[in-house]
Amino acid sequence: MTLQRLARNNWLWLVLTLISGGFLLLIKDSQDPSPVSASAGIGTFFLILTLIPDNLRKLPIRFLEKTRITIGRLVKYRRDLGIVTGFVFVFHVLFVILSRYPMINWNAMLFNANVPGTVGAVLMVLILLTSNAWGFRILKSQWKIVQSLVWFIVPLGFVHGMLIKWKVEQEPSAIALIGFGGIVAFVVLEYALNVLQGQRSASAKRHLILVFLGTVAAGAIVWFVP
Repeated sequence: MTLQRLARNNWLWLVLTLISGGFLLLIKDSQDPSPVSASAGIGTFFLILTLIPDNLRKLPIRFLEKTRITIGRLVKYRRDLGIVTGFVFVFHVLFVILSRYPMINWNAMLFNANVPGTVGAVLMVLILLTSNAWGFRILKSQWKIVQSLVWFIVPLGFVHGMLIKWKVEQEPSAIALIGFGGIVAFVVLEYALNVLQGQRSASAKRHLILVFLGTVAAGAIVWFVP
């Protein structure tokens, strides 16, 4: 069965979720990579595949013209990739709880390194639960706004990664820093190019605002949560 048929029949997200979940279970007793770090990496990979292609295709940049067809093919699977992203991050939370806090010590779970990830996980579950026809019927005009909250989640996730790396190894996370810087640069570029082209893209403005608010929220958590 081709990828297009898998996606059309709503099987692609299930196949990818089962593969990801199966791999994480296979390494559940491993230390390098641990299922916690592996699930974070896999989730980030699928998140990038979900967000970047469609928005990259819309950028008014001439040298991207030749890649629009290739990028467009990937965009067809955006919904499936988004659902897989949600499930993998749910797996990540479960592995964190089961491996590090088996007694669910909420005092430990809610220290400042974990709070950005916890907030992001709650919002990701909300997005995941509404990524269907039922959610669209219930939310109507608000559906797209709820789905856009993923841009608010992204800085929370990268800040969470940076804090955890620092707490465990007392050194900055190069991957999280690059990811955070990259997503900020992308939304600024997206908005700036739209303004320079005289376009009024509501989505570009919304992405910029949500990433900014997510960054502010993450900073507030780091500052105020002990």
